[in-house]
Amino acid sequence: MSFLKKAQQAAMIAKERAEEAKERIDELRAERDAASVRPATTEQLDGDDRSRLAEALALGAVDPTELLSREEASELAGTELGLARIGHEDMALNALYLAEDRKRRRWSVTVWSWFLREDGGGTAAETWQALEPAREVGDPIAGLGRDAFAQDGHVFAWAGDVVFSVEVQVPDEADTRERALAAARRIAARVG
Repeated sequence: MSFLKKAQQAAMIAKERAEEAKERIDELRAERDAASVRPATTEQLDGDDRSRLAEALALGAVDPTELLSREEASELAGTELGLARIGHEDMALNALYLAEDRKRRRWSVTVWSWFLREDGGGTAAETWQALEPAREVGDPIAGLGRDAFAQDGHVFAWAGDVVFSVEVQVPDEADTRERALAAARRIAARVG
């Protein structure tokens, strides 16, 4: 065998081994990234947040953690999520289930329970009416509560006496609407 043939063979073997090594490195990186996904820890509510939560529940809001459990949220996100972080807005309580990896990429499921006030203001119908501007630009969803609609990966629905919305976020997945719809269907079946 000539020197040139031996050199070509050695180069081909080196190239194959380099490609194998690169593939293995890529596999190890993917495994490391997958292993680095950690459920987020919850923060304790301070006194003001606890009192606002109690007030919202007294006004008829549904605890969003009763609409969707951490286990269900984890299944929808495709990874284990942390315990819910409870938050509030003017007209809604929300539960955020969250996990992050070492690159700070986030997996999350957020459930909003819109207030249903017992004092005559903020009934389910009035709450749903307040969402009209969002509904006008959203896409209608048939077969999910009353006039359900989606806006990007966020699904809004009214089932039974509960107005709720769900949003799912998964890294490297641009459209998470199907995941949010699956969550909304579970919730609608539970409260409808």
